[in-house]
Amino acid sequence: MPGRQQHPSPVELYTKFESLRLRKSRAIGGNKRDNPMANVLEGQAEIVVGFAALVFAIRSIRRAKSEKSILLKMFNENMTIKKLKNIAKNDINNLPSTVLLTGLIQTKGKPVFSITEQVTSLKASMGKITPPHNLLIRKEKNVSKDLENGFALSEIFITRIGCHAKKIRGKNRTRIIRRPRETRFNVFHHRNVSDGGLQFVDGRGDMADIKLPEFNEVNLKNNDSPPLFLSLPDPMNEYKRYAGFKRFQDGEALTHKSNFIFVDQSSETDDGGFKHDVENNNQDSETYKYIWKHINGLDQIANLVPNDAPWVFAGKGFYDNNPGNWSSFPDTYVSDYQTFKKRMNVAAEENAKWQTFTRGTPKSMRKARDVENGFRVVELGIPNHTEVTILAKPAVSEDGKDICLCPPTEINYKKLDKARFSFRIVQGHTIDNLMKLKLGSIRVYKSFAWVAIFSILYGEELIRDAYILV
Repeated sequence: MPGRQQHPSPVELYTKFESLRLRKSRAIGGNKRDNPMANVLEGQAEIVVGFAALVFAIRSIRRAKSEKSILLKMFNENMTIKKLKNIAKNDINNLPSTVLLTGLIQTKGKPVFSITEQVTSLKASMGKITPPHNLLIRKEKNVSKDLENGFALSEIFITRIGCHAKKIRGKNRTRIIRRPRETRFNVFHHRNVSDGGLQFVDGRGDMADIKLPEFNEVNLKNNDSPPLFLSLPDPMNEYKRYAGFKRFQDGEALTHKSNFIFVDQSSETDDGGFKHDVENNNQDSETYKYIWKHINGLDQIANLVPNDAPWVFAGKGFYDNNPGNWSSFPDTYVSDYQTFKKRMNVAAEENAKWQTFTRGTPKSMRKARDVENGFRVVELGIPNHTEVTILAKPAVSEDGKDICLCPPTEINYKKLDKARFSFRIVQGHTIDNLMKLKLGSIRVYKSFAWVAIFSILYGEELIRDAYILV
């Protein structure tokens, strides 16, 4: 049609640049108009970030495949504590940086017990694995666990699963999208270990003390995952660390691969009430959470752990991933549980009244709060005297006589090609679970590569739409 503006094709965008001119701005709804030059700059940024992310994904896939081969080689070496002692005796510097050992794990003192089995609303869920749904978490399952004899160690890990609200700008209008329980922020972690510590006993009866990796409030704030849960990687978080961006990043629900997990449940309500809490509560679901006498599952967990244990409140997780200048707690805060809960209740009311990424009323926002937000509680327990395979760094004890199994060197996220190994304890005398973890990691990085490709294509489309051929 004569006079019709023609946008360049992807090839023409690069081959006929001298023939391109910025088009006129167009209406995008109401009295607003777009800015073609701003679209070009945004498109260029999308392409640059997309290519960088694609390189990151390709190199990460290659590294994960290499790690898989290294694990298999280490397992076939059939390393023992005696072999490690002989190596250290000849030259301590020749000790391998990481080893795989098969044997038993045991406590030096009394066994420890589960936290969730003492929580009324979670006791009925012992052995039930019901993770949030995403592309990598598909199946619910039941596991059989003997809780009566206690554990060598137990760990509980709590994350916030919050609503992700955002505005998506189209050519003619702007849409508001609200995705319930999509974002994930770390909230709490606690480990129970016997006072006497842990010991590893290999097939020859030789022993080594176990030094477990720390997981503190810094790890919580960085949205890391505790190493014993065998979680698939969070590629966006890793990419930001590699690129030097701010570490803290919301992510999707983690996929945990450890066979020692015996509870994985998400709360029914925004404030941590589980199914039993809701079924046994006669108050109106919209108002009961603000009655101080009500004690739900999250409250009971807080009562069972040390009072000074850190609870992390990430503002984005309680303000639909979009806090504003109206938010009292937009940032990340570490406090005791009582302060954490007060902030949670204040944020719920503020978000209902002032959130801009919604078309609902304050009343409808309050009503949707429980559907859109909640907490995920996951607990694992390693039974005493159980067969395990340990991935660890061998070191010589202080007296120079014994071997200690320690966490490997901290991961350097700047070095994409260097093999990364974290401290692991897996069930049985096999590395099947570790191999599945690496295969899952490869799938995760491949998915991230596709995200990078789509970012590049989206950037090109923004630029093409901003130009016309003359």
